[in-house]
Amino acid sequence: MSELYGTIQKTIDEYFTSLDEIFAKKSIESASRARTDDCTFAIAPASFLRDNGMPADHKLTNEQRAGHMKSQFPAMDHAESESVQAVIDAHAKTAVVQKRNHITLVNGKSITTECAVFLWFTDDGTKVKKIVQFTDTAETKKYLGMVKEAIQELNA
Repeated sequence: MSELYGTIQKTIDEYFTSLDEIFAKKSIESASRARTDDCTFAIAPASFLRDNGMPADHKLTNEQRAGHMKSQFPAMDHAESESVQAVIDAHAKTAVVQKRNHITLVNGKSITTECAVFLWFTDDGTKVKKIVQFTDTAETKKYLGMVKEAIQELNA
């Protein structure tokens, strides 16, 4: 295993650990730990974005993504991600990670969503500079509805 491959694997682990921490602590402090300051985040497929009223090329900055995650905090009881497999290309400084996200909301409802996360890394492999998350559109839409419902219940 090359040194760069190992560094990229550590960065992948750090990135997903930071996401779990964000929801566990309901704080975005760890959000940028494994990402560059100018990292972009996008959701795929484009049809999911269009179906939800966004342009197909919609991307979020670190700050915008943090705001999106914070909006879900009131609904969250527990969230944990599971890496099913990772494929790393050290030469191209990219990786694809298959993830399962196990989520329980404050109203007791739970869901597991799946996604494939495409990551691009800095030349030294220590930071993620671009993220494209190819999501299970049916379950993600269901999850977003569940979050909205949980927040409405809290505000009732």
